[in-house]
Amino acid sequence: MATVIEQLEAAGVLNASDLNDDVKKRINEETSDKTVKHLIKFHKTVTKEHPDPKSAPMDPDGGML
Repeated sequence: MATVIEQLEAAGVLNASDLNDDVKKRINEETSDKTVKHLIKFHKTVTKEHPDPKSAPMDPDGGML
């Protein structure tokens, strides 16, 4: 089974190269399968409505806001 990070990267939701190891670990350990599915579905909806989105840079703590 792929990790949460691997699933989100495969779906184009995030680029893990921007994340430090602690953030990757936290995402993998604390993100449920249900949340992963919702994030991927949301990403697909947004990219359908905005086909050429620009990625938002991640904060050092892994947040985007």
